[in-house]
Amino acid sequence: MGTHDLLWQLALLIISARVLGECASRLGYPAVLGEILTGLLLGPSLLGVIQVTETLHTLGQIGVVLLLFRIGQSSDIQHLRRHGKAGLALATTGVILPLALGFWACRLLGLNETIALMVACTLTATSIGITLRTLSDLKQTDTPISNTVLTAAILDDIMGVILLSLTYQFAVTNSIDLVQTLAVGSSVLVFFLLSPIAARIIATLIRHVADTSHIPGLTSTASLALVLVFAAIAEVIGAPALLGGFAAGLALSHHFMIPIDLETEAEDRFVEKVRQAMHPIEQLFTPIFFVVVGASIDLSQIEWQSPTLLALVTLLTLTGIAGKVVAGLPLLRWPWRDRWTLGIAMMARGEVFLVFAELGRSSGLFDNTLYTALILVMVIITLIAPICLKWMLKPA
Repeated sequence: MGTHDLLWQLALLIISARVLGECASRLGYPAVLGEILTGLLLGPSLLGVIQVTETLHTLGQIGVVLLLFRIGQSSDIQHLRRHGKAGLALATTGVILPLALGFWACRLLGLNETIALMVACTLTATSIGITLRTLSDLKQTDTPISNTVLTAAILDDIMGVILLSLTYQFAVTNSIDLVQTLAVGSSVLVFFLLSPIAARIIATLIRHVADTSHIPGLTSTASLALVLVFAAIAEVIGAPALLGGFAAGLALSHHFMIPIDLETEAEDRFVEKVRQAMHPIEQLFTPIFFVVVGASIDLSQIEWQSPTLLALVTLLTLTGIAGKVVAGLPLLRWPWRDRWTLGIAMMARGEVFLVFAELGRSSGLFDNTLYTALILVMVIITLIAPICLKWMLKPA
């Protein structure tokens, strides 16, 4: 591909993703659905004007690293502590049940253990953005339900990232090795525990240097470099690069306290400054990832009459919904209606789900039929979730 072709494709991709993402948002659905639709329209499924080259794929990977940085930065450690017990119970149940049901469903359909595990891990992911957008529209942003859901969704994302790190090695080796899994898991855990502290120390140095810099833009460039460095380190130790982005974001979240700087107010200002500086960069790169996801699907090659596709979509949709809906039932002190509402609020799938699916596709574990089935499952559940949540909270 020549340089001019790449530039044309990037321009078309960015503008189209913005337009369709805006349309989806105005209709009350997450912008990510519009961005995936952009990939379907411009990719081989329909118009065929976008080719998923290595360059576009790399730009998309940078986008997903920055996406996980934003998710990490949105995680409030103090919030996790205040609503930790109920949120932990909801998140744990909401990960274990879809994992078990998804694995059972895939084995029932004849998929091998490695693929079944990867698909099951994909079903565990919850979308914070979709849930919070729905709760905000319903004026339910400061209630026990919304606070518990937010805590559970954050913990769900953390568990999802760790699961993704473990299954990443399965995707690379196409096998399940317990010893290797423990080794990778240990290195990932050490990285996950130490990297936010190291990133916070470096960020503190960046803040002091930025205060004396004569060149504008130091905060954004240094923060971006920090994210990319930690993503590269994560890749080197055998974890997905996005784990590094998440760790850096967690270090630069509000109320991440380590005893290296007591200037809390100054730190809060710097965290907000980083958020504002990184937001346009993340908004530029992240849609590329979702467009690439859509463009990686070739609907023309799918046998729509295939009973395999129908069985995959039906069974995975049912297990994906059931695994989350019943997640609130173990909270015995909550009223029945609230417990069902909590489970439904965790039902929406989004960004992390797509990260799992794309990892499975790019590693060769998921063929076109299975990958398409997973995307259809995400779209179906994501469309159903806000409607069900609005219905459950309507009496309020």
